[in-house]
Amino acid sequence: MADYQLVATLEEHPNVSAVAFSPDGTLLAMGSNGGTVRLLDAVTRQCVAVLQGHAEQVGDIVFSPNMLATRSVDQTVRLWNLSTYQCAAVLRVRPHARLAYSIAFSPDGALLASSHDDHVVRLWDVASHRCVVTLPDHIYSLVFSPDGRRLVTGSPDGAVRLWDMATRQYVAALQGHTDAIHTIAFSRNGALMATGSSDRTVRLWDMSNQCVATLDQPVAAKIVAFSPRGDSLAVGLARFEHNIFVWSTATHQHTTTLPQNGLYSLAYSPDGFHLVTGNRSAVRVWER
Repeated sequence: MADYQLVATLEEHPNVSAVAFSPDGTLLAMGSNGGTVRLLDAVTRQCVAVLQGHAEQVGDIVFSPNMLATRSVDQTVRLWNLSTYQCAAVLRVRPHARLAYSIAFSPDGALLASSHDDHVVRLWDVASHRCVVTLPDHIYSLVFSPDGRRLVTGSPDGAVRLWDMATRQYVAALQGHTDAIHTIAFSRNGALMATGSSDRTVRLWDMSNQCVATLDQPVAAKIVAFSPRGDSLAVGLARFEHNIFVWSTATHQHTTTLPQNGLYSLAYSPDGFHLVTGNRSAVRVWER
């Protein structure tokens, strides 16, 4: 663990199910098993706001430049105004409530993508809070490319599908995984994409959609996150007794192991100096 040092343990924030930094790095958002979202000053780590509205566990938190979106087990997606810390909209799928698996903002913040258990991906216009596009796809994870030109989705059958955002059409599938895709992430410059699967591998893909590395894991990969410089990839695993593995994206070698029993979430700060991890007992802040 030579390049990561534990600098803070926030035991006053247990059962953190999701963490995310604001794009400017000033806020750290933490979602809880109870449904609340706490916003902390990223420097002082003092709570500046508590967002209340979800009735059950918060599974995802994503930021746009001026909004925050949260996904909950209560079958709703909420949009929050970062100026007032008030809920701006509750996005529900009608006529029946549908569990959302994953959410992601487009890079410009104009669209929010959400995947649901009715095998449909929905694109929501953030300004009007209306669903403007539906894409037929049964998926567990999704993410926009940094240039906003593609939406990438990960399916239970191991396929990684690419959607063109100009035409809103399916264009290709990346093959290689043999089980469900739980997590997808891009490096900041878009040069690499990582996909984590129940097949106990994380795959790295280049801009030509070629697999350039397969990183073997002891169990299913639950979360992947690139450092802002793109030189490291943090991998959180699905089993509670396992740690966080950090890999070099240049050599494809495992470089660091961070002890984290019961991982729920992880996120790098935008400046790359900190990695925040959350589990059942506390939030930990690691410094590079």
